[in-house]
Amino acid sequence: MGLGAFGIRHGILDYKIENVVEEPTLLLEFTTNDVGAGTFDPVFNVDFGILNWDLGDGSIVNDNVISHDYANPGNKTVKVNKGTTSGAGAITTIDMYDDKLVGTLDISSLINLNFIEAGNNINLTEIKNPISSTIFTGYRVDYAGITGILDLSGLSGLGGTIDVWGNAAMTEIKNPTSSQTIISYSAQQCGLIGTFDASGLTGLSVHFDLLSCPSLNKVIMPNVSSMFNYFVIAYCDLTGTLDVSALTGLSDVFSVSNNANLTDILLPTFTDAVSFFEARNCSLNTTTVNDIFAKFNTYYTANPPDVSSWIWVDGGTNASPAGGYSNGDIVNLYSIFTGLGLDVSILIN
Repeated sequence: MGLGAFGIRHGILDYKIENVVEEPTLLLEFTTNDVGAGTFDPVFNVDFGILNWDLGDGSIVNDNVISHDYANPGNKTVKVNKGTTSGAGAITTIDMYDDKLVGTLDISSLINLNFIEAGNNINLTEIKNPISSTIFTGYRVDYAGITGILDLSGLSGLGGTIDVWGNAAMTEIKNPTSSQTIISYSAQQCGLIGTFDASGLTGLSVHFDLLSCPSLNKVIMPNVSSMFNYFVIAYCDLTGTLDVSALTGLSDVFSVSNNANLTDILLPTFTDAVSFFEARNCSLNTTTVNDIFAKFNTYYTANPPDVSSWIWVDGGTNASPAGGYSNGDIVNLYSIFTGLGLDVSILIN
């Protein structure tokens, strides 16, 4: 029952009851071209209540977990309405993996969002993110069709796992300033151009991967001592100097191979074992190559190894270390490893 309507007819007060249909409160609207049995299956978590969905084909559903059959191909406009929730601030996580999203996904109103999965949506070209300090546990948009800039700069609580790899048309990522722990940041196989600035990610750690971004020229790392057991910026176009001198937690795997214009690597003093070091097919100068072996010799002299290691700096126009294989640091490294019954594979030009 809605509001009454008053009117005057022939001098007589007339009162009429009208039914007023209240429009649902829209929280989110996006496009999908999904078709098939149960393949459209987004999952939203909210702090309280049930969302209302208009699925764009005449279907209305009240639920937070959707499994819908689209009978016909083509684009459908999906509307997510408030339902019995408190509104946009109620939505905390979104999982729309392989839901055939098309065009722009605008989640800018979801200020309490702390996780998004929107991978494997090859026609998803843009995400409008919120400006929010909510702590993220994951931001995953791998193998989508993000085009141009992915702007994460408003997410000052960004943390957890960041997977945005396989976006070949994504040319820039604007990272935020965030002190939250990031255990994995992968943006490999993207179209990144110019500089990747991670200097504000002071919680960056463990896994960092920019493999195969052929137009990437420079990476700016934060000043952090956290542990990295996988650090890869290979098959890019790093030019000049790569400064990782603040990353005193480097360990296990470090690869910057196949950066033909990389001339200098500023390494930290190792505090953990880097068992696989690869800087092949670059243009490293003599100072850098000498420093690589000096750093390894210093570390393993003080910390005897317990596994075999690889140090490969051959190929491209990399300089040879002073003295070649007779270099004092290299000779001592062989002595340390073989004395413990371990192998060390050293490749130089």
